[in-house]
Amino acid sequence: MSALLKSFSQFHPKQNCRVIVLYDSADTRAKAMQFCDHLLLQFGEELDIEFDWWRTDFLAEIQLAELSAANAVTADIFIVCTNPGKQLPPPVKTWFDSWADKHAGHLGAMVDLSAMPTGQPGCAQPFLREISKAASLDFLEPIQDASHPYWASYQASENRAPHRDEQPAPEHYGLNE
Repeated sequence: MSALLKSFSQFHPKQNCRVIVLYDSADTRAKAMQFCDHLLLQFGEELDIEFDWWRTDFLAEIQLAELSAANAVTADIFIVCTNPGKQLPPPVKTWFDSWADKHAGHLGAMVDLSAMPTGQPGCAQPFLREISKAASLDFLEPIQDASHPYWASYQASENRAPHRDEQPAPEHYGLNE
């Protein structure tokens, strides 16, 4: 959860936070709703969180895909909850590609809720990692921990491209260098 807290730490109190949620079935929607409820409990007093919900098959409609892509450019958090044994359909991949390069100057995070029940990554994870990097998003994935619910612990991957305002760490620093 600390990685998720870090992603939300860029916001100031009661600042708007746009969250886009992608799901592909009633089951994945329920799982995403449980996660979003947790976000509201954790951050609802500090942030004004706005959720945009999109079922993946809606993104095959050109007008809906364009509307949701326009919102994605300025979104802060992306939650993807799809059936873990399936690849993302081509219209969904096209949708991600349509806005990722425009989002690159905006910090944010992508949360993948699509891990297999065994804890193995879902089939969509390689694509989601790649698109996260292109869009300058931290990629957050669940950590298997029997003592916590699936949403309690997330770790950030280091695959995000540096944000344009971020400075690389100096190669040498410290008292003796």
